[in-house]
Amino acid sequence: MKKRIILIIILVILGIAFLILSRVLSSQQNIPLEQQETESSLEPTTGEIEEQLQESQENMDEPEEKDESKEISQTPFAVARLFLERYGSYSTDTSIQSYLNSLSSLVVDSFKQEIENQIKLFQEENSNLFVGKTTKLISLDGGVVDTNQAEFEAKAQVEITRGNKKEVNYQDFSIVLVNDQGKWKVKEIR
Repeated sequence: MKKRIILIIILVILGIAFLILSRVLSSQQNIPLEQQETESSLEPTTGEIEEQLQESQENMDEPEEKDESKEISQTPFAVARLFLERYGSYSTDTSIQSYLNSLSSLVVDSFKQEIENQIKLFQEENSNLFVGKTTKLISLDGGVVDTNQAEFEAKAQVEITRGNKKEVNYQDFSIVLVNDQGKWKVKEIR
C-alpha cells in the first residue's frame, strides 16, 4: 500500500514539473517578433524598402538631406532584395506598364527593354489562362565587389498559379548591380 502512495506522489510531482516546463517553453515561443532579436530583424523589410524608394523618388527635386533611413534603400543588398521579389512576381492580370513602373527605378536603362520583352512574351503565351507568379526571397549572399559593382547569389521560393493549380519551386539566381550615378541598380539577373 505504501508503495502505491509513493508511486502516486512521484507521478503527481512529475506531472506538475511537466506542466511547469511546458508553460515556460510555450511562453518563450509567444514572444512578439518585434522583441525577438534576430539577424533578419536588422535588415529592412520589403515594405520599408518600397516606402523609402517611393519617398526618395518623390523628393528628387528637393535638396537631399542626410537621412540614414533613405540611405538604407540605396544599399546594394536592399535593392537586390526588392528587385528579385518584384521582378519574379507578376501575373497575366498585371498591366505591362504597371509592372515596368515598379521596376524602372531599380534597373539600368539597358535592362528595361529586356524585361519588357520578357513580360510581353509571358502574357502572349498565357493569354487564354490566368497565370500568376510570386517570388519570395529565402536567402541573399554576396556583396559589394567594388564601389561600382556588386553581385549576389539568391535563393527564392517561386509559386506559380495556372488556373486552379499551384506549383512551388525553388530557384537560384545571380544578380549583378552597378552604381549608376550614385544609385545602385540591377544590370542583369541570371
